[in-house]
Amino acid sequence: MLAQRLQRAADFLQASEFRQALDALTEIESSGAQSADFWQLLALAHKGLGQLKDAEDSFLKSVQLLPQPHVLTNLANFYRQQRRHEAAETRYQQALELDPSHLPARVNYGQLLLEIKQLATSAQQFAAALEQKPEHLNAQIGLAQASQQLGDQENALALFQKVLSIDNNNAAALNG
Repeated sequence: MLAQRLQRAADFLQASEFRQALDALTEIESSGAQSADFWQLLALAHKGLGQLKDAEDSFLKSVQLLPQPHVLTNLANFYRQQRRHEAAETRYQQALELDPSHLPARVNYGQLLLEIKQLATSAQQFAAALEQKPEHLNAQIGLAQASQQLGDQENALALFQKVLSIDNNNAAALNG
């Protein structure tokens, strides 16, 4: 029963119907209070509604109950959007400690490092993602951007061209 109700809330979130998701979650709060998934869904609903303090508190409750790579990545993305770079970096690292193969954590961590000009480390994160999934476009673009900023224009150009061979309208690759 709880799983079905959580799925209903997740469906609302998927449709960007954050108020409906929050209402659905509020209805089951007492029965879902010990579920890490409940707290993560609640965090996403609050985030979608711009209720940032409630979102953060809910993410942290989820992680406290059960640290999961996808929740830690969502929390890190939340911090990154707020330019709380150190907090984001810590959460990406925790996600990767739990699951080194978690691509969303690795690619988003690479993006964070690119944003804060830790270029060599950023390139390492993107390269690791590409070892795991060579066709990952965002990792290719990220590595190309890091390479470009590191002065390796040849590698950057090759990566941008590779992306454009797959998606000839990719704005990031065209810009690069």
